[in-house]
Amino acid sequence: MKLLKAASLLFFAIILATGCKDDDSGPSATVNLNFLATYDGNPLVFQQTYDYPDGHKLLIQKLDFYISNVALIDANGNKTELVDVDFLDFTENTSLAEAETPLTITATKIPAGSYTNLQIGIGVPANLNNEDANKLPVGNPLRDTYNAQFWSDWGSFIFLKSEGIYDNDNDGTIENNGEDHPFGHHCGTNESYVLLNFNKPIEVVANETLDLNFSVDWLQLYNHDSGMHDFSDPTKLYTHNPNDLTLAKQIMANFVKALSLN
Repeated sequence: MKLLKAASLLFFAIILATGCKDDDSGPSATVNLNFLATYDGNPLVFQQTYDYPDGHKLLIQKLDFYISNVALIDANGNKTELVDVDFLDFTENTSLAEAETPLTITATKIPAGSYTNLQIGIGVPANLNNEDANKLPVGNPLRDTYNAQFWSDWGSFIFLKSEGIYDNDNDGTIENNGEDHPFGHHCGTNESYVLLNFNKPIEVVANETLDLNFSVDWLQLYNHDSGMHDFSDPTKLYTHNPNDLTLAKQIMANFVKALSLN
């Protein structure tokens, strides 16, 4: 919605000029989108070790990603936008209390009514996924994250960052010492963008606040159709090769398993 302010003002000017009904005049509500990061269903605390399904331990150091094109859809297929694009960074959750506190994005003046579906994109839409985002106003999520998240080699924002260290020698101690395996999965490019749909009834009640509670399970991002991701394989530790997006696209596609609307 932040990116569409100028377009919205023009739209409403046209409405007033033509005498059409202003949709904002109807009953509306506030919708909170609350996001938690988890590991196998439990709050994900960063800089803490976890037991990976293969019996090794791993340390998770970073998780962030963009959401976009978030909309409620009614029975007739009409969409009501909640978020155009925003950025979620869970990396500062280094205590249980922080991990149990959701990151919240608030959408206001959402028309009251019955909806049958919610859609959410993971990543930056193609029309915004370019260097021009650096020219957007300060305060825009893409402008504010451009220096850290835009990778010129790809000509794309990094949609997802997942970083940590895998206890490859299985000695129970995680160190960046040449024996263990640091990993950095940075996923981007238009080909990696995913759009998810949650088919469930959602009722927006006028003058009330609706909480939509999401959780993203880090472990499920690595639950490939062929089995759990193999962090012992040195070729699967990074996704920086712009000529080989296979792993990046696989991890992004796993959001269909990892992201849930509770």
